[in-house]
Amino acid sequence: MNLKRYLEAKRAYYMGTPIMDDSEFDRLEAKLKSDGILEKVVGFNDDDRNAKFPHPSKMLSLAKYQASADGSLPTESATKWMKKLSVSEFEATPKFDGNAINIVYRNGKLSSILSRGNGTAGRDYTDKLEMIVPHEISTVIDIIEIRGEVVMPTEIFLNKYAQYKNERNFVAGILNRDEDVSNITKEFVFMAVEIRCQNKSREMGYLPIDTLLGWGFNKLIPLYILKFSSDEFENVYRKMVSYRINDCPVRLDGFVIKTPENTRKEIGENSHDPNWAVAIKFPPEDAITEVIDIQWNFGKTGEMVPVAIMNPTFLDGTTVRRAAVHNLGWVQKNGCYPGATVTIAKKGDIIPQIIKVNIPSEFPYTIPTNCPHCTEKLHLDETHLQCKNDACSGKLYKNFQIGFARLGIDGASGAIAKKLWNAGFKTPFDILDSELFTKDNLIKSGEFKKGKTLDNLYSGVKGITEISLAKIILFFGIDDLGGSTAKEIAKAYAGIDYSYHGLQKSIVNMFSPGSETFSKLDDIIIKLNENNVKIVYPSAPKMGIKFELTGSPKTFGFKTKADFIKYAEDKGYIHAKLNESKILICDNKNGNSSKIKKAKAKGMTIIDYSEI
Repeated sequence: MNLKRYLEAKRAYYMGTPIMDDSEFDRLEAKLKSDGILEKVVGFNDDDRNAKFPHPSKMLSLAKYQASADGSLPTESATKWMKKLSVSEFEATPKFDGNAINIVYRNGKLSSILSRGNGTAGRDYTDKLEMIVPHEISTVIDIIEIRGEVVMPTEIFLNKYAQYKNERNFVAGILNRDEDVSNITKEFVFMAVEIRCQNKSREMGYLPIDTLLGWGFNKLIPLYILKFSSDEFENVYRKMVSYRINDCPVRLDGFVIKTPENTRKEIGENSHDPNWAVAIKFPPEDAITEVIDIQWNFGKTGEMVPVAIMNPTFLDGTTVRRAAVHNLGWVQKNGCYPGATVTIAKKGDIIPQIIKVNIPSEFPYTIPTNCPHCTEKLHLDETHLQCKNDACSGKLYKNFQIGFARLGIDGASGAIAKKLWNAGFKTPFDILDSELFTKDNLIKSGEFKKGKTLDNLYSGVKGITEISLAKIILFFGIDDLGGSTAKEIAKAYAGIDYSYHGLQKSIVNMFSPGSETFSKLDDIIIKLNENNVKIVYPSAPKMGIKFELTGSPKTFGFKTKADFIKYAEDKGYIHAKLNESKILICDNKNGNSSKIKKAKAKGMTIIDYSEI
């Protein structure tokens, strides 16, 4: 019974919803160890290796400025970004080309090691990586998050694992294996680059980067840090390039510029990335090779998109055989036919792309004339080669693929989409129809068999209990209908303020009341409701006075800031960022916090928690 309770507590702890306090958990663990029942473990082994565990705070990506392939630096963009922050000093640290990891300590003890995942929750890698990080750190802070990258030193990789594509892919593959890989992960290195902290009331802050060394981090490879002002960007760039070439024992793909830790909370974050940091990407590596063929991919709009097949070439850690070639007009203008010598690079460090034709080809290449799916004659203009048949099976399937992906079913791959298409499902609405989407129908189609794949797909679809109106509109698969247009059409349908300014009139008119598409949308919404799928309609903007908080509301009768925010919003107030707010609510109007200083400078109204 004690062991069962211990395991339940451990699971709840890692999921961020503890069912017992730390002292009770420690006593229970000590009892089980003394009885010889429990071996010491740090991580929690979930039965599902794809299970996601929540980060105490979001792991956002970074905004990026890329140096050009010709070596031109993003000086103007980077300098403009720094100067708008009104910060006198910045720090630069290497951007390691590894796997992003978040290490969570609770009351100084290692709690979990999580992958970035979707930024909100990630996989638990504690068992695989606990041997390369400290198990305890000296702190009185409730929650510490140490973020960085797991990397493989290049020398070790080349000596032992050079048969794999590159260090980053190798590390990712090892971390996702089910078997014991401790003989390999002990050679990994965790490079820590950021410390976040939270107290019991979940108020977040940042600790100085030099704290890491005292806790035992970055001892094998000291973290290279440069302090500089906004006018010294190019000098810092040169130093980072030199460090990458001459001194760094692991792969780098750029460096990160950050403001000092004591400024970050005030500067804040947006939904995509922190406002206090930006990544500077080095120029993409390039290589020269020869085109041996042109293949044609079929896009969702029916465009035939050329892809160059090339002599295999090693580029930035991988062997490249295919590269994107823009469009037919670019191929013809640059003579990028079989026999051409070209320079290739990786767009965004991922997708190989031809950036220059060095020696054009005069090969007498014949372009396709008929659609490979419906055999209709292709339309040719100066730039594009396209199938104009709206009933083309290729276009319909591409739109089905995209719609299926938008359903967001975990583990549902493109291969599953193809099976569903072959089984007779032609739109995402078919999948959400409980009369059509049954296990019996899937098995009868001959595309699926009883087993885990079918069970996971079925449970994933049945787990869709709500869907936004804008996404439903996107499911129609109409050419040139994007997310922004779908959102405005959804607002119009919901009867709230909308704007069609700058949107394509022909698409907007398709959804005008009384149109065939509008009637079809009505029918689909009714059908989804019958299948117990809730439609999430866009809501009108909140009206009320916007406010921001500082200090603790506990002495005013509220356990947490979240409790107070709910209380205030029930009274018609709106919680917002400081620069959007009319009032600042605090626990001491005579305080000297940065928010109070800024509010006073802006002439904002400052009140305490008792005044709402």
